[in-house]
Amino acid sequence: MESEVSNWNDDRLDELNRRVDEGFVRVDERSVRLEGEMKGSFAKVDREMKEGFAELRGEMGQLGQRFDRLLNTLVLIAWGLAGTLVAALAAVLVAAWT
Repeated sequence: MESEVSNWNDDRLDELNRRVDEGFVRVDERSVRLEGEMKGSFAKVDREMKEGFAELRGEMGQLGQRFDRLLNTLVLIAWGLAGTLVAALAAVLVAAWT
């Protein structure tokens, strides 16, 4: 009687082993397929990012030139205001001493 149970268990274990092996084969096939899809998707994302950064660099270059011009203008205004304040202070001092 024990041998029948032993054979039954061995047969069931062999069947389970076969099913597990088949499951791993399916998982391997799916992982290979998904790896291919992921590589394609990552390549697409990389390409889109490079294009986007190139476009952004172009826009930032133009924007940087605008900021440079704005900075130059603000520096000129600051020097003009400083000169005006110095001239006004000189005028006040001259008026106070005369």
